[in-house]
Amino acid sequence: MSTTNAPIRAAIYARISKDSTGQGLGVERQRAACVDLAKSRGWEVDPARIWVENDTSATTGRRPKFAAMVAAAEAGTIDVIVAWHIDRLTRKLSELEDLIVLSERTGVKIATVSGDVDLTTDSGRLVGRILASVARGEVERKGARQRAANQQRAELGRSPHTGRAFGYNLDGTIREDEAEIVRTLFTRFAAGEGLHTLTRWLGENDVRNTRGKLWTRVGVRDVLLNPRYIAERWILRTRDGKRVREYIGPGDWEPIVSEDLFRAVGAILTDPARREFGARGNARLYVGAGCYVCGVCGTPLRTGYSTYKAAGAEKPKQYRIYVCPQGFHVSRRAEYIDDIVERVISRRLSDPAIASALTSDVDRAQVRALRDEANGLRSRIDGFANDLADGLLSARQVKVATDRATAKLREVEAKLAQIGSSSALGGLLGSADPGAAWLALEDPRAKGAVINALCEVRVHRQPRGRRPSDRNPEKLAAWWEQIASTIEFAWHK
Repeated sequence: MSTTNAPIRAAIYARISKDSTGQGLGVERQRAACVDLAKSRGWEVDPARIWVENDTSATTGRRPKFAAMVAAAEAGTIDVIVAWHIDRLTRKLSELEDLIVLSERTGVKIATVSGDVDLTTDSGRLVGRILASVARGEVERKGARQRAANQQRAELGRSPHTGRAFGYNLDGTIREDEAEIVRTLFTRFAAGEGLHTLTRWLGENDVRNTRGKLWTRVGVRDVLLNPRYIAERWILRTRDGKRVREYIGPGDWEPIVSEDLFRAVGAILTDPARREFGARGNARLYVGAGCYVCGVCGTPLRTGYSTYKAAGAEKPKQYRIYVCPQGFHVSRRAEYIDDIVERVISRRLSDPAIASALTSDVDRAQVRALRDEANGLRSRIDGFANDLADGLLSARQVKVATDRATAKLREVEAKLAQIGSSSALGGLLGSADPGAAWLALEDPRAKGAVINALCEVRVHRQPRGRRPSDRNPEKLAAWWEQIASTIEFAWHK
């Protein structure tokens, strides 16, 4: 605390949990009222001791400025904390106890526009605890009301979200400028770009989310997995003490992206093998890693390295290989495999008849049929739990039926994802010479996306024999044919 004759040093703290406009008007009103209170009491207000946190929850949010203010109190640079109300400082009883300890140790007092709370006295601590309990109870009641409202909206066929989703207006209509960005995110991700690349692109173009903040990698991922963009209704329910997502049905709002593209992106993001191949996210460092599969067991190949020492060389040389991580069925020199794949894909894309077939419109009736089948399967899976509760099915019957329906649902979603993956070919097939455009591609992520859209590359075991010298063209050509015969292309179309 300051000495008797020194001015009382006030710290101003203002916070608001949700700012839907991003303009900070509510938190500014708090700040102004707190400054007025401090000045009316003759306290010293230094702009360096004004901490403002907008759009920040006191229950779940991280509050660096609140922590900085507490650190200043610990350092003895402030004498009183001024806030709009005690619930602006905390909505947790545990945090209130920390403030009580801080006040007792440092003598810092709490003043609010709605009335002072002296945490250094027993009566003040009682009032503080009551106010914090009331604030916590309001948080819990608000959460219960919100969950009930969301469930009701979902069951009525409306969007279960009351807030504005990026790409939509508050009334659920499409906001075209943002919707175009959403479509771009889906298309570019399906074409092989990673979450970090897309996040950086949004930042470079100063694209903000609905809260006026810069995008994060997690935020971009949430957009790409949000079924709201294909007009599907899902809701969180509690089952066996766990919060699980449950499909409700189609929504009454217009989708922004196609079902097939959404499934293709979802298949990439939720694939457990995505993080096994060294690259971050879905981005590839090399074309074949996670793209080519083992011809023996079907496991995606990893990139590794091997060494050899040529005759007369002082040091061994290192070269890259593709290797099967399950039992090491396959271990092949990467540059040879990539060379064969480059040539085969180029020849296929250079065929006018094949390129024309690939650029033909997707059968929308097929997509609709698959979507309806998937929705029906989800409804059946949800219905099994009700049948168990009503005694119509035993627990074993529900498990068997659920497993079968889930397996079928995965097949249907995989078909939708395969149709959607064709978007990776869009720009390539639009060029004058798709084969040459393929060879000119330098980004391994884009190349991997094209390969996945066209076929599955199965790499079998290495044939016997070494690569012949360039001085013997006939033997070299025969060797390349032998290498090519061990690579299988399972074409999707």
